[in-house]
Amino acid sequence: MEPMTVTATAIGTLLLMKIAEGAATEAGKQVFEKVKGLLTPQLQEKATQLLRLLRLKSPETAKAIEKAPNPPLNIDITENELKQAVQNDSELAKVVGEIDAVVKADPKLTQAVKEVIDDLKSQPPGNQNFTNIAEKIVNLAQGTGATINIESQIIN
Repeated sequence: MEPMTVTATAIGTLLLMKIAEGAATEAGKQVFEKVKGLLTPQLQEKATQLLRLLRLKSPETAKAIEKAPNPPLNIDITENELKQAVQNDSELAKVVGEIDAVVKADPKLTQAVKEVIDDLKSQPPGNQNFTNIAEKIVNLAQGTGATINIESQIIN
């Protein structure tokens, strides 16, 4: 099991927020409540700041993250684009580092973000959805032995 990079942590956090925001169904509302507990106001603020900066400084990266999973996000390309942007911009680097510190300070949040990244890396291109990720996050937030099965989750 390889450790998450700083940029993967930032991307995973943005996607986790996207999952939390996509709570339109009853199952989605349950996911939202569990994920919301992991997303502290400080983390939400930093992630919102990162997305705002990406829109200005790396708009293609921001668009790819915002539109995922339709079209599917190529996590490796997106991570490389973010790494490049971070190397060229100290403000982006600072926010990404702050997100990484907040995420890694909370073991459950670290695990949730890792689930997002690992699932995206394991899904074949063109076949991504957040349903499996959302199920794992809810089960993680509920604790050992808990299970939820989401039949359908559409996130726009």
